[in-house]
Amino acid sequence: MQDKLLLVALSLAAVTVLFYASAFAGGGGAGAPSSVRESCDVEICHIKMVNSTFTPDTLTVRPDATVVWENMDDVRHTITSGSPDNIQMPLNSDLIEKGKAYEFVFSRAEQHTGKFLYFCQVHPLMRGEIIVQGEPIPEFPQIAMIVAASVFASMIALMRFRKNVFRIG
Repeated sequence: MQDKLLLVALSLAAVTVLFYASAFAGGGGAGAPSSVRESCDVEICHIKMVNSTFTPDTLTVRPDATVVWENMDDVRHTITSGSPDNIQMPLNSDLIEKGKAYEFVFSRAEQHTGKFLYFCQVHPLMRGEIIVQGEPIPEFPQIAMIVAASVFASMIALMRFRKNVFRIG
């Protein structure tokens, strides 16, 4: 009986850890074809520059997320807010060489929420959009500590339970 309870508790702890690990794993934005809308619910989100397109070309992120544009093209690109006839802030990269990246934090503190259109100054038809909305991403270390404390407390409770069961029997 106690072995079954131990197995159930360990399984529950493992599922909890796996859930939080997958919820906060990196990713988002890599490898999709152009004209794709994607959402990224992690702290660091990626956009690839391939064949003079942004992939994905529309990305929804949460406040305080970092977006990383990676140039996989043979030509240089820029990340510039607005449009060719109306350049705006906050995005304003230098030329990005092949294999290099540009990153920007859409900071809640600096009012970086809403829609941000951007384009490449070298290739003006190369355009994209970042949509910043929702609640900020919780900090992983705080959640990891809660999960670890829960698992530890469950293990202590199970060990005490097993000890008491063996003492009675």
